[in-house]
Amino acid sequence: MHSFKRMVQFAQASEQDLLPVVKFTVNTPERYKFVRIEPHIFAHEANDKLVRKQLPIILSWALSIHKSQGQTLNRVKVDLTRVFEKGQIYVALSRCVDSKNLEIVNFDERKVKVHEDVVKFYDHLTTL
Repeated sequence: MHSFKRMVQFAQASEQDLLPVVKFTVNTPERYKFVRIEPHIFAHEANDKLVRKQLPIILSWALSIHKSQGQTLNRVKVDLTRVFEKGQIYVALSRCVDSKNLEIVNFDERKVKVHEDVVKFYDHLTTL
């Protein structure tokens, strides 16, 4: 959900480190989250030291399309790579309240499948 966060400022974490303060939008209220992860030091064959600092500044959760059924979500990024069943794309896309907060990845129109009963139902509605 790349567009649902922005860096607000840097905060002095230590004498050497400046860490970002990130503004997240979670559900509807906005919150500030200061993220601090301790550096991990790796040993290297040449007796050098490698240090990695990781800042997890993308706040997100993962759900399968089946698990999301019946839920209402304010912000959604949907990866349609593994869609395999009729109606799955509808379920995935219809969870999001606002299309401005919906990001679709790996859409393939050949994977859009509709159950025959649904087609019959809507055909019947047009004849009423």
